[in-house]
Amino acid sequence: MAELLYIEKEKERLLSIKDGIGKNAAAWTGTSITALTVQADIDALTLAKKNVIDTEILLHQLRTQARTASVIGASQADALELKVKGIHSGDTSKWAEYGIDAHENIVNAKPAKPAKGMIKSIIDDSDGIGFIVKGEPLSDIDVYEWERGVGTVTDPKIIPAFVHIATNKKASLLDDEVNAGVRYFYRYRGFNTSGYGEWSEPTSKIQ
Repeated sequence: MAELLYIEKEKERLLSIKDGIGKNAAAWTGTSITALTVQADIDALTLAKKNVIDTEILLHQLRTQARTASVIGASQADALELKVKGIHSGDTSKWAEYGIDAHENIVNAKPAKPAKGMIKSIIDDSDGIGFIVKGEPLSDIDVYEWERGVGTVTDPKIIPAFVHIATNKKASLLDDEVNAGVRYFYRYRGFNTSGYGEWSEPTSKIQ
């Protein structure tokens, strides 16, 4: 999940200014600016970050629910189409009235679950900040789901907990929200109407 570094940068600046005001309180006497007013600005940034993170978590949950609903809906539609074909097996011209192609076989037409992908490379972004993560393209994909984890610098074999970072239609990811000297792990999987594929093996890099 994005770390919102642009908010953290401004919080650090305000914290330093607040500290300076506290050390030089007499010089600020008579102004409308105090350590408390600066803290209010810091609190506003903290709340803004919390709102973004909470929204990202909620959006991920809603996307997951929507995909589950899609899988259930597809199963129900498949069952109904089979029922239609059974009822009108003697007159396939009736299928068109249900929006079904008379030559369609829904069992064979349903795609297999996405195959397990592989991350091919993680390279530094062109501006030197962030990573471009490239995965192996997968067939019969509606969307790709990406997760990221923060690992240890010293041991790349220790796999961290993963959190959702993006859902897109490309087998690649641009992650600009990274800190220097930190190891980041990435993995991805595909999704289609048959469900989720298996997660790729985690791959990591240090900025």
